Amino acid sequence: MNIPSLPINALVETDGPRKGYLTDTWFQFFNQLITILQTNAGNLGIVMPSVSSDPDSVTPSAPDGQLGQLQATFNPTTASDKFHVVPGTVVFDPFETNGGSPDPNGQLKVLLNDGTFHNLTNS
Repeated sequence: MNIPSLPINALVETDGPRKGYLTDTWFQFFNQLITILQTNAGNLGIVMPSVSSDPDSVTPSAPDGQLGQLQATFNPTTASDKFHVVPGTVVFDPFETNGGSPDPNGQLKVLLNDGTFHNLTNS
């Protein structure tokens, strides 16, 4: 999710027919921010991207599936890459089984500085 930069110019028009209304820059900022939040958040908060570790979640089948491919882009030293994951990236793995369930019921995972996704536990 890319949050737009906060404008540094005037918040409202000070003269003319639009006096007291948001400037175009601030209107665009709020418009982009609300659109981004509506896209990435639901009524219960931010929606974590679903990234499966199921080997069959990619074609051809690969160890750790989508999660393995995402983890392979980890590069904390090259900020100029067009795409890479950084420490602190949180994903939801729907293929993981936890909590004593006999069936996959999902697991939140976070990418740490070692370049590996680790389970987030609630203890």
